[in-house]
Amino acid sequence: MRLMKIAELYGVLCLYKCAGESDMIRDMLSNQHLVRMLCHLDMTRRPDVDVEAAMHEPIFTEFVDECLRIVEPQSK
Repeated sequence: MRLMKIAELYGVLCLYKCAGESDMIRDMLSNQHLVRMLCHLDMTRRPDVDVEAAMHEPIFTEFVDECLRIVEPQSK
């Protein structure tokens, strides 16, 4: 159990670092449900099945959309 908490904390710290300048990502990462989902997805042996299930969760799709907006900004 203690290793799981350490893994979750490490995952959160990595996500904060990757969030860079996005206040929205940082705010989303304060949602413990989202953090647990991301940790689960990071460690799952069935990523295809679990990501598909996660895509039905609004907080997860909002997070993914924001990440994609940062990584692949739309040209105007």
